[in-house]
Amino acid sequence: MKKEKSLEQLDHSSPWLEDHAIPWISQYGKMLALGIAALFVLCIVLLYSGANSSYNAAASYVKAEQAFQKFQDSPNKETLQTVNSYLAQSDLQTKYDGSIAETLLIQKNLQAAQPYVDRTFQRVSSFQIPEYLSFAKTTPVIISDQPKTALKEAVTLKETLLTQPTDSSKDILFAFNLLRIAFLEQAIGSPQDELMAWQEWKFYAGWEHSDAKTSPFSPNAFAAVAQHFSEQQLTLADYITDRERQLGKKL
Repeated sequence: MKKEKSLEQLDHSSPWLEDHAIPWISQYGKMLALGIAALFVLCIVLLYSGANSSYNAAASYVKAEQAFQKFQDSPNKETLQTVNSYLAQSDLQTKYDGSIAETLLIQKNLQAAQPYVDRTFQRVSSFQIPEYLSFAKTTPVIISDQPKTALKEAVTLKETLLTQPTDSSKDILFAFNLLRIAFLEQAIGSPQDELMAWQEWKFYAGWEHSDAKTSPFSPNAFAAVAQHFSEQQLTLADYITDRERQLGKKL
């Protein structure tokens, strides 16, 4: 029976990576695998929820910002409790819930993050942005190490987005979701399906062309997403090329 890997145990190393000594691949690979990219989309969701909020410059608001910065620098029970002491006001919840959830999810502390995630989803549930909410809601599923369930949700979202008219924001969402699918396939241990996911990314990104069809998505959106995972001369394209080489040995 094929054993699934924990999302923290994904193979982000290879001779090519070791030769180049780049912990960058491991760092960003884990971020994607854990679904942290979802929080980029969650920020878009928060823009909707906070669009009509105004933040008072009173001393309590300044202190809330200072407490939040301390929490981000050193996330622990004490600093979180301090931030919470300022969150009785709903506009401050709007401002900080998503960022607090992000910090806690990065730590894989789903239990602590859940109230902030729930409040955010409740706040934006009336907005007509179901695709963004779907993507963001899969993050806790990934954090709780349920890659098969998360993959099913990600594939469903991909199929939904393929039936809709494209626009710049949904193109970015589609690109992030394809990355998520590739890393979830890796977590489950499906080399052929992972390879297909990387090939899909390259086609929809416009990196590879087909005589039969062209990508309906903007190459600029994919380039913007890829840029998030580039450092100096090392790019997401480098990682994908190396993964394809490794997967080719397994097939």
